[in-house]
Amino acid sequence: MMARFLALSVCFAGAAAHTVGPAPLFRLRGGTAKSPADTYKAFVAGGADKATTDTRVTLMQSVSTGCFVAFGGALLLTVGGQMPGIKAANPGLQKIMLGIFGLPWAMMMIVLTGGQLFTGNTAMLTAALLEKKITLAQLAKNWVITYLGNFVGSLAAMFLLFSAGLFTPGNAAATTIATYKTSIPFMQVVMRGFLCNWMVCIAVFMMTCSASLPGKFLAAFLPISSFVALGFEHSIANMGMIPLGMLCGADVSLSKFLLSSLLPVTIGNILGGALMVGTFYHYAHGTGFTKNTKTY
Repeated sequence: MMARFLALSVCFAGAAAHTVGPAPLFRLRGGTAKSPADTYKAFVAGGADKATTDTRVTLMQSVSTGCFVAFGGALLLTVGGQMPGIKAANPGLQKIMLGIFGLPWAMMMIVLTGGQLFTGNTAMLTAALLEKKITLAQLAKNWVITYLGNFVGSLAAMFLLFSAGLFTPGNAAATTIATYKTSIPFMQVVMRGFLCNWMVCIAVFMMTCSASLPGKFLAAFLPISSFVALGFEHSIANMGMIPLGMLCGADVSLSKFLLSSLLPVTIGNILGGALMVGTFYHYAHGTGFTKNTKTY
């Protein structure tokens, strides 16, 4: 398996080095991948499409997305979150297990079912706005609907999981993570949210690059598992995991959840996605410097 992965990496690098032409494709085994510039164009088009989707459809897509993130968070807690022996003996391995099992699978479900994830939309719609494909009002409307829809879906899914008896009062993994996430200093949470959504939006960007299912999976898996293992903070994941911990008995008040975790991590997520991906690639691959609108 490792040999196949290394061979694929070499083929990708070789294709990138020898491709010529204004709109090249990287040739990969089993499919093709767009060049970074063409990926950005597709990224912008995706943002414009999301911003102009019917409000009712956007809400439905957002609620289902919140459910998928909650399922991913529940899997994270069930597997990586319940390894006290490994955590004590080998904390690095336990962090990897947290990252591998959970949120990468949620990202695949979201993208392949046409979901709307608030954190990913912070970059996609920012890019579409800067390329003058949408208005500021359309961006704001989408962000509000997807944020609320993701919140509703996350809460609903976690309540169902709790009601099904899969998480019970006193669950150590759920209560510990809820308590920890609401005890981090405000500005540290902002920065962790910033770093997190930089990685999430890079995952979305790279998934846009790939035309194959394995390519999309790899593009999602590496950044998402990494941000979890590194301890970054994701607002939509916290919408599910912290309330679940509260249901299980964590000593966390509603105000502490909203003000100590959700508010700062949301600020960081918006800044990370909008600045480091949406705005950065507007200048790196879009019309930021050239103002060559003929290409868009």
